[in-house]
Amino acid sequence: MSLTGTRILIFAAPLYEDLELWYPKIRLEEEGATTVVAGIDGGPYQGKRGYPLTPDTTVDKVEAKDFQGLVIPGGYAPDILRRYP
Repeated sequence: MSLTGTRILIFAAPLYEDLELWYPKIRLEEEGATTVVAGIDGGPYQGKRGYPLTPDTTVDKVEAKDFQGLVIPGGYAPDILRRYP
């Protein structure tokens, strides 16, 4: 299945679950989707397993209408994002 033309938003924050972010990101891009990683600030972040990540943008600069899908990796990232205004 081709995902060409599809934009997927991925939320990120410090101590994200590495494989829950990187595996979907890589697979979605292999299928032709464009992924955008949004963090609470400019980063960089370390994942729970040590993988580094620099977000493409911040959550306050993205709009849901611009994306067809959302990935929220686990780890401590969802808890940190939930507390972000």
